[in-house]
Amino acid sequence: MSTENPNKGVFFLSGADIVDGVLLSSVVQTFVTGLYTLIFFQALVLLIKQRKICIAGCLTALYIAVIINLTMENLIIRTTFLGPLGSNLLLYGQIQNAVSALAAIIADSLLSWRCYIILKRNKWILATGMLTISAEIILLPIWLANSLELTAPHLSFVVFYWFFSLAITTVSTTLIVYRIISMAQKTNRTTAYYRTVEILVESGAMYTTVIIICCALWGQSKPSWDGVIGGGVYITSDLFYSLLIPVTGIAPTLITLRVASGRARGS
Repeated sequence: MSTENPNKGVFFLSGADIVDGVLLSSVVQTFVTGLYTLIFFQALVLLIKQRKICIAGCLTALYIAVIINLTMENLIIRTTFLGPLGSNLLLYGQIQNAVSALAAIIADSLLSWRCYIILKRNKWILATGMLTISAEIILLPIWLANSLELTAPHLSFVVFYWFFSLAITTVSTTLIVYRIISMAQKTNRTTAYYRTVEILVESGAMYTTVIIICCALWGQSKPSWDGVIGGGVYITSDLFYSLLIPVTGIAPTLITLRVASGRARGS
């Protein structure tokens, strides 16, 4: 008699869990994107006044990508609940994937450039960042083409692709934090509270933290050996995934706003 679990590979989620996860994540993403909009326009006005058109253009492209992602998310929800189901869902998903990756590339580039500047224009930092971002750009069309086939085993490739983004954000954030702490110790003119805020804003730590949490939750939200996934894990995963896209825009925009206002170290 076989002892194999007959429910192996089955997701034990109720309809309420799925609806709660989808709707809550949509509300959270909309709210955080609204906060991002306020930060973005404040930074944009300041950059235009300073005639930093290139940076303003990058931040605008990043903002547009985040807005398109939110639009596609709402269209997916509307199509799922109101129908008719069809090829539009695949199209919306593909557009969402594309703008998500584009946002990650722009955010990674800005964070890598900030790391290069604050570390006294270290050429090794610049070269490493350029190589990693180039890998992201090269892999982007391959990932999008691979994900067109819903039955294709593209899971490992997705992990491989996002590994580059996680690597560059983690390394850049760590180096920026180290530089800020070392500079603060030399001057010794800032309070612990101010130094903490400075680290959180200037290092992109918020972005890196959300990525790491999403990666951890992604692993937990997959079926375990007995196929069981809890509704709480599913809803929590959806909530953090919905945070990831607007935070991708918020982190570099906050850094740029601080630099443009002259309050950042090594501006």
